[in-house]
Amino acid sequence: MPDTGFDLSNASNRQLLCLHGDVLAALKQRAVVRTRNAPSADYAEWLVADRLHLTLLGNSHEGYDATDAYNTRYQIKSRWLNTPKALRQLSPIRNLASRLFDYLIVVLFSSDFGVQEAYQMPIEVIGDYARYSKHINGHILVMKGAILSDPRVKAIARLLLTDCGVKGGTSLCLAM
Repeated sequence: MPDTGFDLSNASNRQLLCLHGDVLAALKQRAVVRTRNAPSADYAEWLVADRLHLTLLGNSHEGYDATDAYNTRYQIKSRWLNTPKALRQLSPIRNLASRLFDYLIVVLFSSDFGVQEAYQMPIEVIGDYARYSKHINGHILVMKGAILSDPRVKAIARLLLTDCGVKGGTSLCLAM
């Protein structure tokens, strides 16, 4: 983790949870996140929209999160890889057969919320690699293995970064 200059080691659990709430409130006020839920999904949506010049839609818009100037529809998913062995499974993709979006953008954050990896893929790719789960009523996509070398999947991490390059040899820097 980066050194933030704050020593939180003596803070109580309640104080840390309050700080977490205050941080989310501040990020929401800055329009970096749109809800007070876990911030990685909102942050990914904001970051992708900002760097790729997309227009974010409302929080409850079905099927996609953003559009571009040509009305191309983008679903944005993220995963916070907070440990080296963190799962690379995305949240469920619902109603895949309805083709509610054109492209999926996936952002994988490192433990310090740096952009570790990011990908853009057409909707057809998801059907080739995801498995349907009746239990959750959605498709499960895991961002490892053959999907990462599929020529239809574009690595786009560099498009999401500021000009700060590689940080710590493992994670690309936080794009704020």
